[in-house]
Amino acid sequence: MHQYKLLHNKETKNKHRWICHVDDVEFYFYIPKHVLPDDIPDSIRVTIEDESQNPREAAAQLRAVVKLVDEPTKTARYCPVGDPEEWVIGQPYIPYGALPHPLPKRLVINVFWK
Repeated sequence: MHQYKLLHNKETKNKHRWICHVDDVEFYFYIPKHVLPDDIPDSIRVTIEDESQNPREAAAQLRAVVKLVDEPTKTARYCPVGDPEEWVIGQPYIPYGALPHPLPKRLVINVFWK
């Protein structure tokens, strides 16, 4: 399991963004406004686990299963599984340094802010 602390960085029309650096690569993480509390957290903690490794259930505020969709230069793009209207996170571009190798086809991402 990989774990990261991200700091609030930006608000867009429909989402909030947090950021950290992994091996000098920016890791942006978006969460839709409608799933966040009114008091937007200054920081969040994100855990990333390979779904095939039977990740343990976590008492996270948000939990999403994502699938690999692209492998740009310094990151791997994942997309939440299921109906886009029900996604609780955006489509993360995860730095390779934050991922197990070989790249998993599916990940479980947990988000904590309490």
